[in-house]
Amino acid sequence: ADWQEALDDFLPGVAEDENGEVDDIEQMLLEGRAKGSFLRNYRRLFQDAWLQLLGLPVSVKQCPQVLQFLPIHVMEHLGQPLMLADFYLRAFDSGFTELSVQSLSGLLLLLTKYGMGDPEMLL
Repeated sequence: ADWQEALDDFLPGVAEDENGEVDDIEQMLLEGRAKGSFLRNYRRLFQDAWLQLLGLPVSVKQCPQVLQFLPIHVMEHLGQPLMLADFYLRAFDSGFTELSVQSLSGLLLLLTKYGMGDPEMLL
């Protein structure tokens, strides 16, 4: 899959221990990866993983948990947090009052902190 190729491109030749785990992030940085490039690639992969996950069907029972989790643990680590707007808007328009109300906090954060709906941010 595309995400596997992206991960292979992101982590080529990383030293692994006997359990198959990366010994240390510093090892990657010492192998010629600039810290800025590493963080940029990490944010891109993290964002792509969350967008693919949110593209899967989320049950009505799980959706409130996801709506509460995203602003606290995910949004600030995304390169483009406005990409979550569709998920929040779908939850708002779902027809379930609980989901609509819970999606408002994420929408408010996207509006105030990340400039959703601001024409200057689109340029």
